[in-house]
Amino acid sequence: MNLLMVGVGAGFGALLRYGLTQLGKTLWPTRPWMTLLINVTGACLAGWVSALALPESLHLLVATGLLGGYTTFSTFHVDALGLINRKLWPQVLGYYVGTVGLGVLAASLGIWLGR
Repeated sequence: MNLLMVGVGAGFGALLRYGLTQLGKTLWPTRPWMTLLINVTGACLAGWVSALALPESLHLLVATGLLGGYTTFSTFHVDALGLINRKLWPQVLGYYVGTVGLGVLAASLGIWLGR
């Protein structure tokens, strides 16, 4: 049952990420801002979910599955390399600092909201 919960959640998370990524390509065709938004909102939600007293099956569905499929560490680095290859140094710095800094703040906010 645990594998099913993780798999179902991951499928929905990946579909959500795909849809938002497509929207991001329309809104910001040359910038990875949607990946940043996905990772920051995912960090906030992960913090929130971790602070809740959820049954194990629901935690696996949401935290491990849904948010695991939704957030994207590998895409973050591919997007960063795209900025680096175009020598967009201020955007590279902003993207890294924004992703890490906002991710920590968002996770903290999520934990605070969950308490």
